[in-house]
Amino acid sequence: MIVETKGVSQPNDTVQPVSDDEIVADLFRLARSGQYLKAKPLLAAGALLYPQEPKKRIKNCLVRLGEILWDTDHGGFATEYKLDRRHQRSSLTASA
Repeated sequence: MIVETKGVSQPNDTVQPVSDDEIVADLFRLARSGQYLKAKPLLAAGALLYPQEPKKRIKNCLVRLGEILWDTDHGGFATEYKLDRRHQRSSLTASA
């Protein structure tokens, strides 16, 4: 028995391109899991999650995630960092 496959889509034909937003969301989900405390293992996990995507794209998405978290002051870490940072010309470093 011979079956014609004309007009039948193959699984690889229906693969939709992955948007950067989806990659960022998945990286955020991985980061929130608590398993990744540093960027390097998170980047490796992202590369395993999207093996068909170039590592440069995954890295750019990780940088974008970091910018989003910094701009929104997620967890208050940006505020804490800014408050703890001393400037060289600060009045706190002035000597009498």
